[in-house]
Formats: sequence, structure tokens, C-alpha cells
Amino acid sequence: MKNNIYHKFDCEYVFKIKRPKLIKELKNYKPCHNCILNDYSKKYRYKFIDEKCYNDICLYFSNFINQKSPTSKCDTKMCKVVLDSLNNAKSTIDIAMFGYENVEDIEKAILNAQNKRNVKVRIVYDLNSKNESYYKDTLKLISKIKYSKADSANSKDDKLMHNKFIIIDNKDVLTGSTNLTDSCINGFNSNILVKIKNKDVANAYKCEFEQMYEGKFHNKKELNNFENIKLDGFNINVYFSPKYDVIVNKIIPFVKNSKKNIYIPIFYLTHKELINALIEAQKRNVDVYILMDATSANHRSSKVYLLRKNKIKVKVENMACSFGFNEL
Repeated sequence: MKNNIYHKFDCEYVFKIKRPKLIKELKNYKPCHNCILNDYSKKYRYKFIDEKCYNDICLYFSNFINQKSPTSKCDTKMCKVVLDSLNNAKSTIDIAMFGYENVEDIEKAILNAQNKRNVKVRIVYDLNSKNESYYKDTLKLISKIKYSKADSANSKDDKLMHNKFIIIDNKDVLTGSTNLTDSCINGFNSNILVKIKNKDVANAYKCEFEQMYEGKFHNKKELNNFENIKLDGFNINVYFSPKYDVIVNKIIPFVKNSKKNIYIPIFYLTHKELINALIEAQKRNVDVYILMDATSANHRSSKVYLLRKNKIKVKVENMACSFGFNEL
């Protein structure tokens, strides 16, 4: 009954309990995360899709259901796509990363490209005002890279260089929410990776990268937006923060023009104007569904109760089921 949860007979954790006790199912308590997933899979026969491609645009999703802890193994489709792109780079690899930790195959691929194939590798990365990285292996990797630049000189107030993109040979872009860490790219945390094969899109990211590599981070960067890039029948628009307020100028107008439903998987949701727009959308009978991380839901700035008070359906992802937010 630790954390007010219990395990069903078919749960793998039953066999790990030292002194199990048989109890009746109680309405005021919840089964553990693994039990819920077992029941869900049996009922809906859930099949996870980790890849979806539209010609030169591919989306990759991490299956955090199967990965119970961080791992250094590059076993996910997402990690293998990054690894393959690095291993096949011919001339240049430009990486903008928040940090790096314990993904040996990725580190080896980057260093092999630089040291064995003479690929020019450059990395821009985040450091705080004390010249520290959030991830423990970032500076170890950077010490082996010939060309790199940190935002520490611009981080007196600890603004984050939170980019996550890789440009391969000035023609392919890998971007999305995943960090190059054992907890993100290898399936423990829920993330998405987008691979775009297009020189114009790559050029948009290259312009942003060059500014940071020259030492222009955060508000010191010049406005760098690229709109109406044609690709496979799609219009691709590329925007970079913080110089351009993407939430106010682009995302909120989408919310205000929504008619039927809005689905938001998100780590932190604290933007007041966006929250108000979502509440107004719900009042227009737009179905708003939000999937939020437990870390942010338990934070002092959390708006979970405000959103739920306004009838927005908020689900908090939490493997431990210990914060009490695990209900729609």
C-alpha cells in the first residue's frame, strides 16, 4: 500500500515485494501504473506506432510504456534514426543541444565523424551562470569536440539554450523535444523527433545555429523566421524563440480559431495568455485535452486545478502514481 497504490496478481512488481499481503480491492486506492497499462492493453489492444512518414517528413515517437528506467542502449527507433544520420554524415554536423548524458552510441558516432571521417562537427550548448550543465556528461563530450560554443556568457539570469536540433550536411534536420540523454532519446521519457529532408528548412536552422555559434544567444539574436517553405504539398513555417513570441503570435491564434478539439501533450504549461485562450476555447464547447508531466503538475506554478476547474480534461502522466493527480 505504499504511496496508496496496490498491485494486481498479473503485475510484474508483485514478485518483487519482499512481504506481500493479500487484500481486497479498495475503491479509495489505485492500482500501480503497470497494472493500469495491463488493463488498458487488454481492453483496447493498444498498438504503439513509433514512426509516421510523409515523404520527406518523418515523425518518431518514444514508447515510454515499455521503458521503466533510463538506459544507455540506443534501442529505440528515435535513437537509431539519430545514430544513422550521424554515421552517414559526409561533410558537416551542427548540433544545438540543451545537454548530453550517457548515450554511448551517439557519443561514439559524433566522435567517429569528427576524428575518423573528417566531418566538421560543431556544437552549441547550454550552461548556467556557474558554467554548469544540467546533464553530467555534457562537458565531458564538449572537451572532445574541436568546435563548440556555450551560452554561459549570456546566462547571468540562467536563461536556457533549450534547442534540440541537428543539421546534417546542410540538407537534413533532426529536431523535436528529445535531449541527447539516456532518459529522453532512449524511451524513458515521452518525446518526439522530427526528421525533415529539405535544404531550405536546413538553411533556416543553419541561420539560427550560426548566430549562436557566433555568441548571439537569447535576446541578442536577430529575428530569424522562415515561412512558406514548400515541401511535399505542405507549407513549412520555422520560428525561433525568444526573439519571436511564437506562443502569442502563432499558437494562441490557432487556439482561438479552433472549432472541435485541441490535444496538448506538454511538460510545463504556465503561459497565462495561452491558458486563458484554452479556457475560452472550452467555453465555446471545444474539447480540450491536456496530458501533463507530473513534475510540472506538482510545481508551485502548476495550473492543473485552474484548468480542471474550468472543465478542461487534464491527465497527469506519473509512473509512480504518487502525486494524486492521476485522474482525468
